[in-house]
Amino acid sequence: MDVLSAIKQRRSIREFRENASVCGKDVNTLINAARWAPSARNLQPLEYVIVKDDETRGGIAEAARQPQPREVPVCLVVLGDLKRAGLVGQVSPHEVTTSDKGRRMFLYMDAAAAIENMLLTAEYLGFNSLWISSFDEERVCELVQAPKRFTPLAIICVGKKTDKTVSPPPKRPKEDIVHYGGWSAKKPDESYIGFSKKINPPS
Repeated sequence: MDVLSAIKQRRSIREFRENASVCGKDVNTLINAARWAPSARNLQPLEYVIVKDDETRGGIAEAARQPQPREVPVCLVVLGDLKRAGLVGQVSPHEVTTSDKGRRMFLYMDAAAAIENMLLTAEYLGFNSLWISSFDEERVCELVQAPKRFTPLAIICVGKKTDKTVSPPPKRPKEDIVHYGGWSAKKPDESYIGFSKKINPPS
């Protein structure tokens, strides 16, 4: 599978097959894919907690208010080290990098790159995934026993999807989103309304 095929084939799966398994070798492959993602100033402030036991996955499902962490064989909790991220302000000091907002911005950018690497690698390995970004952060930290300087950025569920077909999501056409040399005159409101009807058809 080439990278473009993996990008187009990947879906956010919300119904996972029971009794699927993900071996340790494959989990390590996912982590290595994340490790090789770009990182601002190469500070590499991300760490990962691999969660397989039923009790902790169940707690994570409650913290996320959705069942998938309980249904999959493994969850990867992505943690950001606020202390390490703060070093970017020492390496390249200016008002963005030295602020708390800046530290968190760099964490989320690093995490997004690492997570996409994991999702595409999971697809390549024959697995399916779900990226969860909304959850009770304090509770997740308690469950994985993260030190105080870490903030949880995402929960990645990895497993096998059911036989239910997951259709490709509608994507905005290239003509809507690409500008050459500067902002080109379009009708963004009309474009948005048309696209909104596609993704939210009238009931």
